[in-house]
This record gives sequence, C-alpha cells and structure tokens, in this order.
Amino acid sequence: SLTLTLAGCAVLLLCMPEVAQAAPEPARAATQPDPETKKKARAHFAAGGAHYAKERYKQAIDEFQKAYSFWKNPRILLNIAICHSEMNDAVQAVIYMRRSLETATDEQRAKLLTNIPAGLKARTSQVADLEVVMPDNAEIFLNDKAVGNSPVKQVLAPGTVRVVAKVD
Repeated sequence: SLTLTLAGCAVLLLCMPEVAQAAPEPARAATQPDPETKKKARAHFAAGGAHYAKERYKQAIDEFQKAYSFWKNPRILLNIAICHSEMNDAVQAVIYMRRSLETATDEQRAKLLTNIPAGLKARTSQVADLEVVMPDNAEIFLNDKAVGNSPVKQVLAPGTVRVVAKVD
C-alpha cells in the first residue's frame, strides 16, 4: 500500500473557490411532487424553521432532511447548510451548500446565491478539498477510514490527514 501524510492543508488540499465563482455540475431540475407529498414536505420544512428559530439546529436539520426526502428542492439543502454553519461544522455546511447549488436550475441558483448568509460563505475559507486519483481503482482511506475507490473527492477541515491508497 502507498501512504501519504499531509501536514495541515498545504500539500494536496486545494482551497474552495468563492461560492459565486463555483462551476456547478449541470443542473437537475427539482421534480415537483404530487400535492400531498408537497404538503408533507412543507410541514417538515416549517417544523425545521421553527426549530431553527429556537436555535435547535440538530432538530432543524432532522426536519429539513425529512422535507428533502419528500421534495428534492435545493432550497431545503441550503437550509441544512445554514444549520451546519450555525453549529460551526464548516465541512458539512460547505458540502450541503455546494450540493444545493449543484442541484439547482440556473434560475434557482441565482436566487440561492443571493440568500447565502455571509457566515456560511465564510465557511468556504475554513475547509479544503482533497482529490485522490490513483490507477487501478485503488481503495482510499483517510485517517484509517475507508472513503471509497479512486478517484475520491473529499471536503476536509484543516489539520493533518493520513491518506492511504491500497492497490492490488
């Protein structure tokens, strides 16, 4: 096996570009659910908003995730990102913010970009991207945890990361 140790975020970690300059994947339009399903999604979304207003971010995330299970709306993902940001979880905040922007249509993305709080945008400078590309479909481990087969992309918090690539 090949072992690479990264000290800090300098070697193979690339800082996230500014949110507004990110080049998202082609948008996939959110499918409109039937009225009953949309009603369930909106109920969970409202419950998530109520938890958020009372600073119960974990409960808000749970409700927003339930809402998203009924309606794949990128606005819901942005709300999850905002909650993670409020909980000082920069990695999850950036992951959900990117996913929100990637799954949005061009029109939705424009609206989402105007609604991203400054605190969430600032989280992009608190994380780094790691991409591991190895031949032969190598199994990749980060800090002794299997994360998939090459190529692997991960959003990471600053610190030391032990990267192991196992190749047959």
